[in-house]
Amino acid sequence: MVKVSAKVFKDALNQSLASKTFSDVLIKASGNVVYVRSVDYDCYMSFWFLTNSSDDFEVLVDRKSLLNIVKSLKGDNIALSKQDNELVITTDKAIYKLKSKDPSTFNTLGLDKNTDDCFYLNFKKLTISIDRILYAVSKDKSYTYEAFKTVGFIFKDSYLYITGTDGSRLAICKSEVKHNLDRRFGIPKASILHLKKIWKHGIEFGVVDDVAVFKTDTFLFTTRINNEYPDALSVVEEYKKYLAIELKLSKQELIDILKSFLTDKKDVVKLILTNNNLTILSSSNEANLSVDYKGDKYEINFNTIFLLEALENMCGDEVILKLPSSPDNAAYLEPVGDCECLALIMPVA
Repeated sequence: MVKVSAKVFKDALNQSLASKTFSDVLIKASGNVVYVRSVDYDCYMSFWFLTNSSDDFEVLVDRKSLLNIVKSLKGDNIALSKQDNELVITTDKAIYKLKSKDPSTFNTLGLDKNTDDCFYLNFKKLTISIDRILYAVSKDKSYTYEAFKTVGFIFKDSYLYITGTDGSRLAICKSEVKHNLDRRFGIPKASILHLKKIWKHGIEFGVVDDVAVFKTDTFLFTTRINNEYPDALSVVEEYKKYLAIELKLSKQELIDILKSFLTDKKDVVKLILTNNNLTILSSSNEANLSVDYKGDKYEINFNTIFLLEALENMCGDEVILKLPSSPDNAAYLEPVGDCECLALIMPVA
């Protein structure tokens, strides 16, 4: 019998992986450690915590059923044990039993990797970067190019570039990281979103074969990586040579205009530049902004929601909009200040 904190056990279950296909969790007691393990198509997770009592057993039980039992418990501590083919949960007032499947059928899909060759990632910096680029990751479930459904991790020199792209836009956030990698890959968006739920502090990161490893002193989280992630940094450099115009704009003013125009995700806005004036046109609305521009009349079209989402995920109060010499090339959007984020948006015809 193993005594554990009801809260700690409940938290581990709440944060474990859950899906209709992989609906079970493996509970393993070994010595003075209890493990809660779960798996999904692309990721694997193992939580562990110390106990004051020792026992050795394994059970494979339905996660939802176990969670329903644990959620109803009122005491601070519970005892776990295995009797016959059942997980037994004992409290001061009741005994609960849950039938176990054969623990040997728990398939980690080759994702139960670990490595000591890791380096530190700062929770706050990385989650901010991830939040700022998620809008650009493809939401099209039918997309056959799986890399567009992932969050890009590009390790180059002394930096980590977190990126997102769906082929029509690209978002990048750059942060300085001491690392031992020189590679790029994508991590499934669903894996990143789940990791964000449990990732509260700094974390150790490494790569084993084609599996990314995230770990702390209480959990191990691994996920498949996609090595076909596009070379986003080369894309940025390639389109730079076509930039012709720079405009400094109030971020919030532009957001307010675009929101007032937006009626459908396929809406298009036309930007028209004449001397010291930027006209923004939709199918039924017009707005004008004073800008520092002198030159020939210039016109370019953008998907309204693409431009709006890029703006909403920029830090700072002002942005620089860099426009290409022709609508065949990408426009750039970046904040004024020290925030190292960048968005590329392809114009539309």
